[in-house]
Amino acid sequence: MEQLEKELQAYPKQIEEKKARHRDRVKMQAELAAPALSLGGARLARGNYQAPRKQKKLPAREFNSARIKFLGLCLILATIIFMLWRSIPS
Repeated sequence: MEQLEKELQAYPKQIEEKKARHRDRVKMQAELAAPALSLGGARLARGNYQAPRKQKKLPAREFNSARIKFLGLCLILATIIFMLWRSIPS
C-alpha cells in the first residue's frame, strides 16, 4: 500500500518531466527546421552554418563587356559631378 502511494505521488512528477522533454524536443526540431523553411528548402548544418558557395566566373566576353559598361558609367558619373561642380557659383 505504501509503495502504491509513493508511486502515485511520483507519477505527476514523471508526467511533467516527460512533457518538459517533449517540449524541448519539439523546440529543437522547430529551430532546426526554421532555416530550411525560410531559405526555400535549403538545409543547414546543425551549427546553422552554411558553407559559402563558389561564384561562377563569367566568360571572358561577358567579363570584358561588364568592365566596359562599368567604366562607361563611371565616366558618366564623373562628368555629371564635374558639371555640377562647375555650375556652383563661388
